[in-house]
Amino acid sequence: MTYKLPPIALAVFVLAGLLACNHRREALLLGHWQAVEVQEEGTPLEAPLEYVYFDFHSDLRYSYHSTLGYREAGRYHIESDLLFTTDTLTEQQQQKAVRIQYFQADSLVLEMRENDKERLMRLRRETPSAE
Repeated sequence: MTYKLPPIALAVFVLAGLLACNHRREALLLGHWQAVEVQEEGTPLEAPLEYVYFDFHSDLRYSYHSTLGYREAGRYHIESDLLFTTDTLTEQQQQKAVRIQYFQADSLVLEMRENDKERLMRLRRETPSAE
């Protein structure tokens, strides 16, 4: 006897799998991520990278610090290969998306566009989240 799933059941099954995968990736993202390299159009940028880092928390909140005192904080989530952030420190609370080019337990590469130029940020996990 062969049993065939109705199309709606198959769609629900696939969607549940995708959501579980994204939740797993968000869980792997937890912790402190320190920038080790930033490139623009393939050329490394000269910047004090010790000031450039992300912190991701289990309540789906993040903070980002950069040079010259720049700071963001707010909510994040992952969909497919995109990391979405919404900075709640600003009035606009505009959502941004960067492409996750590479992601492992200890390393992360984010691809973004800044002033119509491709920028890559390579990060290393410094500490996993204690949350």
